[in-house]
Amino acid sequence: MRRFGVASGLSRLLLDLARTVGVPLVAGIPQKVLADVLGVTPRTLYGAVAELGRRGAISTRWPVVHITDEVVLKELARSDA
Repeated sequence: MRRFGVASGLSRLLLDLARTVGVPLVAGIPQKVLADVLGVTPRTLYGAVAELGRRGAISTRWPVVHITDEVVLKELARSDA
């Protein structure tokens, strides 16, 4: 369950960052920095990124995270699980 909670937090963070930039992608932020911001290990972040990818919300090619389905990402961001 913790992984899904991290996925929810990561979803909110990615939506906020993309809104700030004005495009549906986040580029140039190292995975370690994202993990630190969320207060998790890089391994835990990797699991959350994989979960968002499986759900079709994002695609990644580090250091670029592309939001592929904003609706799914918003649903995950609202989840407190």
